[in-house]
Amino acid sequence: MSASPVVQIANTSEIKEKCRFCEKDILITDLRDHLKDCDDNVQNVQSTEPFAEIQSTSSFNLPTEFDSVDNSDEDLPPLHLARNNNETTTEMTGQTEDLLKRTINSCIDFCTEHKVTDPVDILRHIQEKIVCGRDLDLSDDATTNDGETNFILVDRDTLLQSAFEEITALTDLRLTLQVQFYEEGAVDLGGPRKEFFAILMRDIKQKYFDPVKEWSKDYEVIGKIFALSILQNGALPRIMTTDLIEELFETEEPRQFVKDLRRGLDSLGFYQLVRSLPSLIHLFTPIQPTPITFKKITTLLKPEFAAEGSNRMKAEKKVYSKFLKYLREAASGRRGDVNLAKVLKFATSVEEEPILGFTLHPSLHFSERKSHLPTGNTCINRLMLTVPENGGKLPEEDVLFNFFDYAFCNAYYGLQ
Repeated sequence: MSASPVVQIANTSEIKEKCRFCEKDILITDLRDHLKDCDDNVQNVQSTEPFAEIQSTSSFNLPTEFDSVDNSDEDLPPLHLARNNNETTTEMTGQTEDLLKRTINSCIDFCTEHKVTDPVDILRHIQEKIVCGRDLDLSDDATTNDGETNFILVDRDTLLQSAFEEITALTDLRLTLQVQFYEEGAVDLGGPRKEFFAILMRDIKQKYFDPVKEWSKDYEVIGKIFALSILQNGALPRIMTTDLIEELFETEEPRQFVKDLRRGLDSLGFYQLVRSLPSLIHLFTPIQPTPITFKKITTLLKPEFAAEGSNRMKAEKKVYSKFLKYLREAASGRRGDVNLAKVLKFATSVEEEPILGFTLHPSLHFSERKSHLPTGNTCINRLMLTVPENGGKLPEEDVLFNFFDYAFCNAYYGLQ
């Protein structure tokens, strides 16, 4: 069935974000201009060059043996560098580069010494050590401003262009990315960022790797996006052929666009990490996605029922029973364009479970409302179904299932 987008959008002109320099609450629509002026006043010097462009590729030469200095975690200073002092951008970038280099060597030493070879375990360790600032996923907006973020504004209609411009302008890629789509009021507690990476990875594959566009100058920023998406629970960059992956990580003198891709990956040390810890190449290797089964989605979307024996619980179980029947129809292909992956995406913004799992486990809740359209909160991975108000009756099954179709077929509804 065809469904027009149903989006409840907050007025973005009323949404404010705290300035990282002066700590004033600034309207999102004015934030970009304010940050430029405010940063100029605080530091007098503002570089728009990303960290990876300032460092030379030779600064990340693969070690033939580990550095003789002690790279243990105890010796590393906090990853977050204060920005309320008089350091110039160049001085700060030098410190950031040195700290990242030491952190990466520490991760390599740790995994080698402890014989950690599972790519999932390695990724979990390096994510913990490299990503800094605000937590990647938050349970509510009460803690939205706890911890620094890289705040970016992107346009769904021109996502590649706006994303490339925003990512290129970032100076410290280690910070948690906070994504805001133009004219959408969703506060990014984790959901919009995951959606951003999922759409971006699909669009990059179509434009740059299917087939490969060797002449493009965009591969360095694409490498940065690959590294960011891996480290920040986004979609894995499994969009290259095995031959290209071999050239990327094994060939001594690759083509120029591959060199650019390496440089982008190494803005977060990922080229060195893969070369030193070869099992990480699994994160790039194309594989067939694991289909979402009825058992998988019902395990992920566990219902939160009211108190045992209550009338509310009885009503919730009736709704849940209908939902299970709907899921079985979707799993067998009897709901048109709706499949189980779309149901999961509606609640979590992703069509498959992330490689590190969900930080906040998905859940299914019930609420008394007039509308029987399901709603979703992708920041906290929650699907909400309607219980009829005041003990009322559910709609006929066909009508109720049409409400489900309308929601799950929609590109944006519920992805808030």
